[in-house]
Amino acid sequence: MDYDELVSQFARELEAACSELGGADNIEHTISIPKPEFGDICTSVAFELAKKAGRNPKLLAEQVAGNLRLAKLFSRVAVVGGYINCTLRDDAFLEEAARILEKGTDYAKHRTIGLTVLIEYPSVNPNKPWHLGHLRNALLGDAMANLFACTGYATVRADYIDDLGLQVAESVWGYRNLGKLPEAGKFDVQLGLQYVEVSKRFESGEIEKEVRQVLGKMEAQDNDISAAARELATKCLLAQYETAFSLGLYHDILIFESDIAKFLVAEGLEIIKSSEFVGHEAEGKNAGCLVLNASLSFPERDPRERKGMVQEKSGQKVLLRSNGTMTYLAKDIIFHLWKFGLLKSRLKFKDFVKQPNGKAVRQSSADGEPQEISADLIINIIGAEQSTHQEAIKEFISLRNPGKTYIHLAYAHARYADGSPESGVQGLESRVWSSEDVKTGLFLGFRPLAFQMLLLEHISTPAGIDLLLEKFSTPAGIDRPMAKSSEAKLPISQKERPPGEIEHAMHARAMREAHSSKGISEDLKTGRPQDPKPETRPTRRFSGREGTWLGYIADDLIAKTEEKIQGIVEGRNLDGLAVHRLAVCSIKYAFLKISPEKELVFSWEDALNFSANSGVYIMYSYARICRLLEKADPNELKAPEGLKLNPEEHLLLRKLMEFRGVVARGCRDFKPSHIPSYLFELASQFTQFYEKWPILKETDARERAKRLLICKATAVILESGMNLLGIETVEKM
Repeated sequence: MDYDELVSQFARELEAACSELGGADNIEHTISIPKPEFGDICTSVAFELAKKAGRNPKLLAEQVAGNLRLAKLFSRVAVVGGYINCTLRDDAFLEEAARILEKGTDYAKHRTIGLTVLIEYPSVNPNKPWHLGHLRNALLGDAMANLFACTGYATVRADYIDDLGLQVAESVWGYRNLGKLPEAGKFDVQLGLQYVEVSKRFESGEIEKEVRQVLGKMEAQDNDISAAARELATKCLLAQYETAFSLGLYHDILIFESDIAKFLVAEGLEIIKSSEFVGHEAEGKNAGCLVLNASLSFPERDPRERKGMVQEKSGQKVLLRSNGTMTYLAKDIIFHLWKFGLLKSRLKFKDFVKQPNGKAVRQSSADGEPQEISADLIINIIGAEQSTHQEAIKEFISLRNPGKTYIHLAYAHARYADGSPESGVQGLESRVWSSEDVKTGLFLGFRPLAFQMLLLEHISTPAGIDLLLEKFSTPAGIDRPMAKSSEAKLPISQKERPPGEIEHAMHARAMREAHSSKGISEDLKTGRPQDPKPETRPTRRFSGREGTWLGYIADDLIAKTEEKIQGIVEGRNLDGLAVHRLAVCSIKYAFLKISPEKELVFSWEDALNFSANSGVYIMYSYARICRLLEKADPNELKAPEGLKLNPEEHLLLRKLMEFRGVVARGCRDFKPSHIPSYLFELASQFTQFYEKWPILKETDARERAKRLLICKATAVILESGMNLLGIETVEKM
């Protein structure tokens, strides 16, 4: 039995043992897993009994221990103070290892529970490529779907496509009016670069009227502009899905905002209007607007404090403006009413594209087949900056339909670690940049005033500074791919250089020289006085409009990681598929080992460290076991009876028994990060066992069989854990 089953059985036995002593409440809450020297499971139930009876907890613990009927399960039951510590029989551990082999990677799967969870991710606007933030969103969503599927839920992996937003309207205008897209790789990158240029014109007012006319026609639907918008969004989405597929990320359905507006809004809006939780504002700047009641959004406040709160929080609480147009909040509430199956209206779906996993992802469409969605639980993977908006949706849903559960899984910013030479510079060589892009600094993803910040925040190592100086001092190519080869570089005069470029280059050179000086202070080395800790450093959100995603594209991260992996494993006869799997493993593990609410700081030094908490370390442990088992006779993988466990075997088997509980806890806490933490502990425990005890060289056949069984069970759990993270295993490294 695993630890969860052990706790349940122990609780039942304790309840019976305590019944003669007056009984105790919440017995499971008194059970815990102690340090190995105290046993394998313990209870403090005697203290609960002592409170009721006013007696000595140690004496009560001795009485409870004497009443336990668990001779077949425990080899030892000891009372220490008021605690009852129990030690499992060695055979019980080996029986569980045999069960792991029997179940294989299905070991952690729970029986179907008849509930459906819909998880929405990553919902990237269809006019740009995925950047690090989108990647974190997608990996969290995929891992959560894997965890919930493992614990018995029917899972629906959904992707929301906003093809009616202002961003897409700007891209439609640009696509129809600016001619050829930049020649910069995939279509999503090309469209994203064009969007940056269009956005500058929109912000200046030059094309705002025209773009808003485009948006109006998109919202009116059933015209050539709306058709062009859908076509453009679809083309960009296909390019984005190339990124998803390369990472092994797949969906069941994708829903276009234009279909929500066309087929769901009318009914959904009537439901909102009829709700007791909304009302019209009679005065103030929101006069005539339909708003959420302040008592709904701030139920903990005293009623006297709520007056005017809706006005104060109008950006988040207005549902319908006084001119009759809906806010994003109203649209989102309607969308979620549909997800929960609370609308009579149905969306139709048809196949969008066949995915590499063999399944077709289905898209909402006017000419598809009706598909009913009725989720019991919804998980939206959305950045922490949208928490207020998400809380309003959650409260509306929970108050109107208490049986439904809505979860906003918020996550913090993602960035490269300080000192990464690639950060904000490398990865852009294949792009095409106009002279205007160079002048405005967009070729580094920042505006001119942010060049100093770029130098200080991202280019703080000698290698990084050298790279930046090379970009500045080498004649740059204009209107062509940047420095992809050393041939045919076009000169650029000093007067055409970006503003302040020479001064910044001189500052960078001074920083580089400072790095090589002995006795230099840490502040000067990093280029930042009194550098705050990474978790507290202010971070800048990626902006599609400003182009700050340049240098942080997910495709570039994958390609760079593959390149680094190739360098590490050179000469080891690994094929391209294995290298790609190791790269994806490194990225996914590095992203998912960080708890969602914490800032994610990616560094290749950490992600590719074969002796620390990294994906390649876990994979190496798995591959090591696979090599070992290749040399063993499969018939030896049995559990001999009557054998004793040494301390390392005992600890390793204890850790294996925890796995199913860790999976359940990952779902309960909405934290896939529990899985990497567990895998690292398991791999580390295996290393201690492997380095101390002979396996293939063990001369005692029964001991050899026992250790091979433990090795195989460990490999199964390592593979299962990595699969939950979306990582495919490699058996040779």
